[in-house]
Amino acid sequence: RDGRIDMPCDRRSSVPGDLSRRGWELTEAGDADAALACHREATGLPGAGGRTWFHRARSEQRFGHDAAARSSFGRSLTASLPPAEAKEAHFQLGKLQRDAGLLAEAEASYRAVLAIDPLLAGAHILLGVVLRELGRLEESVEAYGEGLRLNPSVAAAHYNRGQALLSLRRPAEAADGFRAALRADSAFSLAQEALGGALPRLGVGCVSISATSPTPQTSRPRLGHTSEARCSTSATRTARQRR
Repeated sequence: RDGRIDMPCDRRSSVPGDLSRRGWELTEAGDADAALACHREATGLPGAGGRTWFHRARSEQRFGHDAAARSSFGRSLTASLPPAEAKEAHFQLGKLQRDAGLLAEAEASYRAVLAIDPLLAGAHILLGVVLRELGRLEESVEAYGEGLRLNPSVAAAHYNRGQALLSLRRPAEAADGFRAALRADSAFSLAQEALGGALPRLGVGCVSISATSPTPQTSRPRLGHTSEARCSTSATRTARQRR
């Protein structure tokens, strides 16, 4: 309005960090084109280091440019990053790699996270996911178990560990995992169904909701009845197969 041209980046600056910070401000404002232009300019300057590439990667990831984000996270990790940002870069890179089906690379990324912070439950759990998808079920069960030891409240991890145990033909341990999932989330219907399917393998005819979660049966009668019906059907089917 006053004759000046509104430019998203201060092109008078030759400091990568200045442009990178402006790029992140624009990212948080939701201006994808301007944000990514700033980040590209920042990483193109002499002296652009790991943090500049890290913030570019986060913006690319935010706006759904996953392949570009994988490349930028990789560039950030070849430079010098402080441990906290290196951990985050490996973690986010692992997620992007798994989404792209790059499972071996994702495994390496999560192991790199754990080399920095062995107490990060989420990295153990996501490593368990990747190992299960790679068909390495014993290792997957171990990774899930370590993550759940550090944070036992993740219902989905209990459920997924239970499914891996079922695949290993360890139904008693799988049932314990499904029960743990229901203790963490009594409304987790997939865990209830899986438990109903696992119990007949142990010779148990049916189960009520009160046996699998702290929620009294009277407070969730429909879920309890559904569980018993499924379990009875599974038991009947198993008995027929044995004849």
